[in-house]
Amino acid sequence: MAKTGGAAMRVSSPKRPSMAGRSPLRPTAGSVSPSFRRATLDDRIHAHLRTLIMGGHIRSGERIQVDALASRLGVSRTRVVCALKRLAREGAVDWLFRRGFYVRLLNRREMAELFAVREMLEGLSARLAAQRITSAEVARLTAMFRGVSGEPTPELVRRYLQSDRTFHRRLAAEETIFRGQAWCCSIPTCT
Repeated sequence: MAKTGGAAMRVSSPKRPSMAGRSPLRPTAGSVSPSFRRATLDDRIHAHLRTLIMGGHIRSGERIQVDALASRLGVSRTRVVCALKRLAREGAVDWLFRRGFYVRLLNRREMAELFAVREMLEGLSARLAAQRITSAEVARLTAMFRGVSGEPTPELVRRYLQSDRTFHRRLAAEETIFRGQAWCCSIPTCT
C-alpha cells in the first residue's frame, strides 16, 4: 500500500498470463529460447561450410578465410570459428593454433579407403540406374563429356572433374535406393 494525500492507494503489479491449460515445457509463439535459434543458425553455418568443402569450393590444403566467410554469410566471425571447430572435430578441417583452419589433406591410405568405398557404392548405383534410365538421360550423361579430351591441361582437368562429379550425382539420382540423395558422390576426389 502506498499513501497519497493521507489516503491509502493500492499499487498493483503487472498481470502475468495464466498458465492454466498450458504445458510449461511447450513453448508458445514468440517464447522460443534464443539458444535454440542460435543452435539452428550454427547448424546451418556448419552445413554450409561442409558443402563448400565437399563441393570443392574450398580445396584440400587451402587456408579457410574466416573473416571473408563471416562477411559473405552475414554472421559473426565467432559463429564461423565455432562451425570450423566442429568440422575439425569431425576430421574435415585441420585447426593449427595461431595459423588458422585448413581443409584437411587426406593421406594415401585414407584416399585408398575412400575410393574403395566409392567404387562399391558407384558400382551398385550404376547397376540400379541402368535398369531404369531413359535414353534421353543417357544422351545427357554422354554429352557431359564431349569436348573433354585431348592433352591434359589444368583447365581440361578441372572441366573433367566437374563433369565427373555431375555425372555421378545424376547417375545416383536415377536409381531408387539413393533417389534424390547423391551422398555417395560427396566423397572428395583428387584434384
